[in-house]
Amino acid sequence: MSQYCIPLNLDLFPLKNSVNLGALYNNAYSSLEHDQLNPRLVDLLKSAGLEVTLVEIFCRRPSKQTGIHTDGAGGDYVKINWVLGGAGSTMEWYQLRPRHQKPVTTNTAGNADCIKYTADEVNCVYSEEIESPSLVQVGVPHDVRAKAGIRLCISLVLRTTNGNNRISMDLAKVLLANYIGRP
Repeated sequence: MSQYCIPLNLDLFPLKNSVNLGALYNNAYSSLEHDQLNPRLVDLLKSAGLEVTLVEIFCRRPSKQTGIHTDGAGGDYVKINWVLGGAGSTMEWYQLRPRHQKPVTTNTAGNADCIKYTADEVNCVYSEEIESPSLVQVGVPHDVRAKAGIRLCISLVLRTTNGNNRISMDLAKVLLANYIGRP
């Protein structure tokens, strides 16, 4: 089991059937309201002590990269990602090279805080084609390399129901232990 990506056994789609998936392919980044989430998923997460704070949608065309970045100020925190299409696309994680700390900036695509890096500031340490759904580490430098076809990612930002702002990979593994792995 990787410290960057862990497949989950959640046999459900994250969004309500009424959500127009076709419209989600129109923008590189968009977000959805919480009421668009599948109520079964909301209940499952709640029973694990988790809730969704943000529903993000990322659409990548073939041969596009997201740009190496951390979500927020960096650290150890995860999202749950469902990926549709984009066969062969990989998510890659990086380690900072010495003396390359950078300030937090605002990502114009999603109006979210992040830290952006160039390839000469990091070393790739792990790469994986994401299975859906998966826990993914987003508090360390990472990017997505889209290969063939359009890749749509439904990404859920999580917190605990008792108020933790973001959850670490270790905490996510404990809270979602019943769902880790593939059937």
